Amino acid sequence: MYSNSKPIIIFIVFIFCIFCFSQTGSIKIFSEIENIEIYLDDVLLGSNIKNIDSVSAGSHYLKVFKNGVIIYGELIEVESNLTSTILIKKSEEMRKKYFEGKSEEMKKYKKEKLNILITAIDWHISQGEEFISEEVFAELTNNNELKDKIKEKNEKNDNAYKSWKRISNIKGSIGLTTCLSSLIVTGVVFTDLLFPFLPQDIRNISPITGTAGIVMGIASYVLLSSIPADYVHDTDHCLSLEEAKKGANEYNEALKKSLNLEF
Repeated sequence: MYSNSKPIIIFIVFIFCIFCFSQTGSIKIFSEIENIEIYLDDVLLGSNIKNIDSVSAGSHYLKVFKNGVIIYGELIEVESNLTSTILIKKSEEMRKKYFEGKSEEMKKYKKEKLNILITAIDWHISQGEEFISEEVFAELTNNNELKDKIKEKNEKNDNAYKSWKRISNIKGSIGLTTCLSSLIVTGVVFTDLLFPFLPQDIRNISPITGTAGIVMGIASYVLLSSIPADYVHDTDHCLSLEEAKKGANEYNEALKKSLNLEF
């Protein structure tokens, strides 16, 4: 009896398999966006999947994520023995949707992004809204050549400042000494004018001492006025504008990548 029923069971299983197979279809995915995760009915199928086979006929919810942000979500109708084709096109709307889901990362990017600001007479570097020095720029962009140039420039400025300070001190000392001497000499003249009863030999030197006082006063004025109010550092850039732009662009691209802001 069992041997007679065996062919019937095999036939039923065969018919059932054909029926099940005939009730499934497939989904083919074309995507212009890389590094995406595919979910079907909230089940993760994997990354960068192109084909989904043996999908039961009917409606299915297909979702596509990129770096944790949903960029596509649609109901897909799957028909028996047919392939449903999905195109995930890179568009401005999808780009906007992606970056809306990356609001915290965008805030950080804007805060840390390097900018080159060009004015009518010069250009400057900023990170976010704050100006930064070329030394900080060299550290951020890991530019060793620029670091060496800045070090050489700083040493040159330090030596020039020390020389300026030494000369200024010498001029100041001589100028103050001359100024005090001129006051003393000029005081003799005023003494002669105020006290006419002094001896004639003292009064005879008044023109000479007056002239000497004037000369010494002028000399002290020239020396003191020749000292600059402050030392002027060398403000020339250690890199060109094009080098700064290139370094900033490379830094910003790496920052985007680290924050998963590439789309």
